[in-house]
Amino acid sequence: MMVTNYLGGILILVFVISFMDGWTRPCRNSLVPRLVSSNQIVKANSLLSSINQIVQILGWSLGGILIVYIGEIYVLLITICLLALSTISLFFIKDPTNDTTVNQDAESKWKRFSFGWINIWNNKILRVVTLMDLFETFAGSIWIGAIILVFVKKVLYKGEEWWGFINASNITGMLIGSVVAWFLARWINKKLIVSLFLSSLSVCILTFIFALNNNPWISLGIVLLMGIPYQLRDISQQTIFQKNVEYSILPIVFSAHGILIYMVFGLSVLIMGLLSDLFGVKTVYLTAGTLYGISALLTALVKSKVNIEDNIKIKSTL
Repeated sequence: MMVTNYLGGILILVFVISFMDGWTRPCRNSLVPRLVSSNQIVKANSLLSSINQIVQILGWSLGGILIVYIGEIYVLLITICLLALSTISLFFIKDPTNDTTVNQDAESKWKRFSFGWINIWNNKILRVVTLMDLFETFAGSIWIGAIILVFVKKVLYKGEEWWGFINASNITGMLIGSVVAWFLARWINKKLIVSLFLSSLSVCILTFIFALNNNPWISLGIVLLMGIPYQLRDISQQTIFQKNVEYSILPIVFSAHGILIYMVFGLSVLIMGLLSDLFGVKTVYLTAGTLYGISALLTALVKSKVNIEDNIKIKSTL
């Protein structure tokens, strides 16, 4: 009984941490266009993404080493200290924009809740990009641990350690992709839709190759390469939102977008797991490749001559 209560408390803490962490992404992404000029947004997103990937690589490797040498309690204490430093550092960020105070009555609260989804739907570019992201999120569930592990064992005929190798290769590829995006920032900034199409198409092709390949070393190489267009696509999508939404409304729109993504991801894990059980894990990856292909084709719905810089931004009407 005592153990059950202990585990229950841990699960509640994990839920609270995840709940609060869900606030950070839309807030962070909304701050970028406030703090940098329009032509520097791609570089800023690339830099943030690079730092995130570096921290993930170091976190996974150093975390395991520290647990072995100093124990999990001290690692948790170090984590708490780092989170505290991160929170304190927020006080040094000066927001140069002046947001207006909104009415907090019941009607306004409902308007704020639905405002993000309504305006994503009403804005052609954001609607298509969000639809692309939903297809890609559904396909992206192929990289959850359970499905990768089945692929490693049933297709590559390797042990659990190759699950770790593939994850490390994927993170390294995304780090490289962030660096590539930094150097191509000027081109991406001018050709966001083209960048979105090419990166989505590349992920589609590489996913099909990954599904049909049986060599573990080639699989590692494919996953490494796949991380590059993954990052270019994500940075392009994020930049499109930041360039098409008014500063004061951006957190609401990002939050609405995030809710849709999380709901689709949860559904996709269930469906992809079912497909894997019924038709085999290769079918799951082929399905994902098809979804990535549909996502790439959706860019045709946005006219190639659309200039993101000239597109009218969503205005606050709250």
